[in-house]
Amino acid sequence: MQSHLSPIIGVGIMLINAQGEVLLGQRIKADETTTWCFPGGKIDQGESFSQAAARELLEETALNIDPQRLNAFCLLNNTSAQRCNSTVGLTVEIQALEGQQIQVTEPHIFSHWKWFAFDQLPAVLFAETGAMLDLWMQKDLAEHWSVYHIKY
Repeated sequence: MQSHLSPIIGVGIMLINAQGEVLLGQRIKADETTTWCFPGGKIDQGESFSQAAARELLEETALNIDPQRLNAFCLLNNTSAQRCNSTVGLTVEIQALEGQQIQVTEPHIFSHWKWFAFDQLPAVLFAETGAMLDLWMQKDLAEHWSVYHIKY
């Protein structure tokens, strides 16, 4: 059955600190199961993947990161979704927040942000975040994910 819904193209930003931990937000969006996820969102018309990622990072966490520091590492397509749902995974490693503080800027979507070690991730992850983390840690992904590796 073919869907006539517009495709969704989004970005997810895997922010890794000097301790090798990854930043996740507890997503509490109405009408959704509570999950943990990366900062991210949909690409706006005229944006590159890295521009969209930098904008979403600023909108959701108040962190201002130069888009040129963000490196795409994968394109995920969820073939089980009701519409074409593709996410570009980008990563940035930061040694320090350079005087910036992570903030909850969208309290209707996120309750808080927290750093996690890769071996201590929460159990309930947003689908795209879980797939990106599995890919990053070289784990097998479920069959409904089409994965395209991007070398940076």
